[in-house]
Amino acid sequence: MSERHNNARDESQGTAKPDHDNQGWNVEHTITTEDGCVTITFSAKAKGKEVGTCLASYIPAHDKLRKSSQEGFAFAQPGHVTGEAGTVEKNLEIAEEFWRSQGFRRVGNTSWFAFAAQSTHPSHGLMAANDLRLEKIQDSALHKAAINFRVQVVKSILEKNPELASARNSEGYTPLQALEDRMELLRHDFLNSVYRDRVFSGFTQDCLSCLKMLRGDKFVELPVQLDLAFLSAVELKDDTVNKTLRAKFGCSCGQCIAGFLSPRMSYALGDWASERLEIPRDFMSTVEIIKDYSRAGKCLPDSVLRELGVNKLMYRGFWKFCDLIGDVCYKDKKLPTIRNVMARFEAAKAKEPSDVVEKILHGYAYDMDHNLREGPVMVAGMTEYLKHGGTVKAAASVVFREAENAPGIRFELREDDPDCEWEPQRCTNDCHIDLVWEMCGYGG
Repeated sequence: MSERHNNARDESQGTAKPDHDNQGWNVEHTITTEDGCVTITFSAKAKGKEVGTCLASYIPAHDKLRKSSQEGFAFAQPGHVTGEAGTVEKNLEIAEEFWRSQGFRRVGNTSWFAFAAQSTHPSHGLMAANDLRLEKIQDSALHKAAINFRVQVVKSILEKNPELASARNSEGYTPLQALEDRMELLRHDFLNSVYRDRVFSGFTQDCLSCLKMLRGDKFVELPVQLDLAFLSAVELKDDTVNKTLRAKFGCSCGQCIAGFLSPRMSYALGDWASERLEIPRDFMSTVEIIKDYSRAGKCLPDSVLRELGVNKLMYRGFWKFCDLIGDVCYKDKKLPTIRNVMARFEAAKAKEPSDVVEKILHGYAYDMDHNLREGPVMVAGMTEYLKHGGTVKAAASVVFREAENAPGIRFELREDDPDCEWEPQRCTNDCHIDLVWEMCGYGG
């Protein structure tokens, strides 16, 4: 049995309050997680002995609110213990009455209840007997059409009965909210490998058409199979194109590049590449790193790996390509595709004197130990890497895999990072690095 609440951690750590068992509540222990979820374990003797009242006493946020004159709310979603006698409906009714007895009142026509801190809040003037009792409200025809992506039915209903767009079901959802909830569940299932034999490639055109009508938005027509060729050709600076792509991939921050590369993901990729280039690595450790990553190991033949293990210039070039991948994401605000990374390479190459680069390639001049970041050395290194069969995909494999486990991708951004004075907005696409990998053309 658990309740989520705010500011609980400072008062609910450790075991149960010592006087609870003396009151006949038979609490064995409590556990409070870092996200503020309190789990209370009762013994078998507790049944029928005011378990609910004991539970309420373990909600310090509720206790604080009762004594506070500040604005604030405590929320609860009534439930019942699995296996209790009686029908689900009857047990839920009992649970709701308990929360009303604690001063909670229903929020709108949803299944949630709330307790207001301010004594002057209108909810305190509402007697428990007069609080709203929900009858089961079935989904309207528009709800059903929307969550099943029936484009023509949605269009017809909106034309004939536009008022249904604001109707709510028993969960308190309008047809638009029900559709968005359905989309998020589908996206979550795909990206968490429920459909193991299929790759999430965004929502269908029918889904987007229903979303467009219910939102009143303007979307562009996307191809049935959205691939890298389309993303490379389309003008991503167009607001309508961006809005459509972000809807297709379920972006919640409104800033995802091409609809799926979130600001935090861009930061993780860019932050990782910049840091790792500055960490000294010997040749063989670089080879072992590449071998350790299954994606990278398949990208480079053994002959290339052997050369990478003895060629200092080629080794520098590999890590510089890792750096370019991060620059494309974090600085250019573009997808880290092979095309965009190579464009960065060509731009860097054009800035450096070709004769100096050639001398470095032929072993003349420049002590590379003291010129790690000097332009000509890095251009020569990348040229050497490509000449011996190195690929952008191999560098991307290492960057993507490492970024997946980096602090940036978990979004505990360091306060002392001089390159990131802002905290990127969270997005539903933040942790789905495999989607970025596939959509950037590295899959297969």
